[in-house]
Amino acid sequence: MDKARQAAVFALERVRRDGAWSSALGDAMRIKFGLDPRSLALAESICLGVMQNTALLDYYIDLYSKSSSKIEPKVRDIMRSGAYQLLFMDKMQLPDIPGEGAAEYLSVKYSHPLWLVQYIISRRGYDSAEAFFAANNMIPDTCLQVNTLKTSTQKLLARLKASGTECSEHP
Repeated sequence: MDKARQAAVFALERVRRDGAWSSALGDAMRIKFGLDPRSLALAESICLGVMQNTALLDYYIDLYSKSSSKIEPKVRDIMRSGAYQLLFMDKMQLPDIPGEGAAEYLSVKYSHPLWLVQYIISRRGYDSAEAFFAANNMIPDTCLQVNTLKTSTQKLLARLKASGTECSEHP
């Protein structure tokens, strides 16, 4: 396991065991594992992705495990991080989740608590609930606020584009 992946598992363990805030673990991962910015970004992406998709990852782990209830928590963290990379970073095709059209299906697919899924379905219907949970799992665009004392929006956009960063002005 390379350092970025070790750092992701370290962060997942700290969140699970100590109740640490994932957003506060970036510096700890960078220092403890000597990560460069690119490796740190991978570790943070894996950690946050696992946290956001825990129910779905556990579904697939349990589907292929003969004794899923006996998996040690740290081993499950490792398995979740590997499954996340396969499912969301490599786009590996796995079997469909059964029960489409039921609250349990949405709960697993979008990794949200069943009670919340049932609540949204009861208020807005199944299709609206699915759209809501799909949108809730989307990665938002990154926005920057320009310090107009130092530069203008147009100058910053030009500098970012010149460095190869895809960007546009916020509407």
